[in-house]
Amino acid sequence: MNEDVKVYNFNSAPALKKQSNAEKYADYIDNLNVQLPEVPAIANWRGIDLCRQTITVIKGKPKSKKSALAQLICADILKQSSKANILYFDTEMSEKSVRIRTLSVAKMANIHNFSERFIKIKCRKMLNDERKKFVLKAIADFKCDIVVIDGIMDLINDFNDIKESSALITTLGTISAENNCHLIVLLHQNKNNDRAQGHFGYFLEKKSDTLIDIKFCDRETSQAKLEYDRDGAWFKDFEFGFGADGLQYFDKNEKIEYQPAKNYYEIEKDDDFPMPEPSDNVAF
Repeated sequence: MNEDVKVYNFNSAPALKKQSNAEKYADYIDNLNVQLPEVPAIANWRGIDLCRQTITVIKGKPKSKKSALAQLICADILKQSSKANILYFDTEMSEKSVRIRTLSVAKMANIHNFSERFIKIKCRKMLNDERKKFVLKAIADFKCDIVVIDGIMDLINDFNDIKESSALITTLGTISAENNCHLIVLLHQNKNNDRAQGHFGYFLEKKSDTLIDIKFCDRETSQAKLEYDRDGAWFKDFEFGFGADGLQYFDKNEKIEYQPAKNYYEIEKDDDFPMPEPSDNVAF
């Protein structure tokens, strides 16, 4: 035998420790021995905690005031918390309509000049594929607490394509987790029933944490109904619409303006974020 050749005795090698399944999947197992950090809700709206990394779906027929309810929710959040900020995408309306609705939120939230606490982005002119990339990049860049996508169907080419629908829904879950935000998504219902449109709408309903249904009452008023909330929250059906002072809540069957619920985001008042003083120069 050649003396330069060394024979390795495998029997004498130290045994490698076999990794257990618990160790292999440690990043994905809900380990009760590990305490989760306490993460307060961004805001509480009518008893519903708007938490990070979750999705709220607002669905209704065309012109049922889905956008109006989203604006009311945004205004409530901005009034409740001086820290929370909102990124709102509008995919359907003209520039004039977008401005009117931006001013409506600003008035209700007592914001008198442009503020990064409420940023509304208009992306009606884009193609669907371009719009999807734009929205995802803007969410990652701004990193806001609440993200509203008013017209989610405009981010998809075929809402009945199962593969495309599943891919976008997975993407929504990923961006809410990676950017640590709460998503509010607006969906159209079918004309002949109350289901959200297409395979995409059906799948998104199943993935949502909170589902709110909007019913058209009359030209000025609609009704909101909570279909479900994963945490068991509930609110009584209520009406909202356009009153004498503009967009507002009404108690059911009574023209009484509803006051937003107590905020759970700010445990203590923070004077480092004062609201701007009233000004006649409104600029957005």
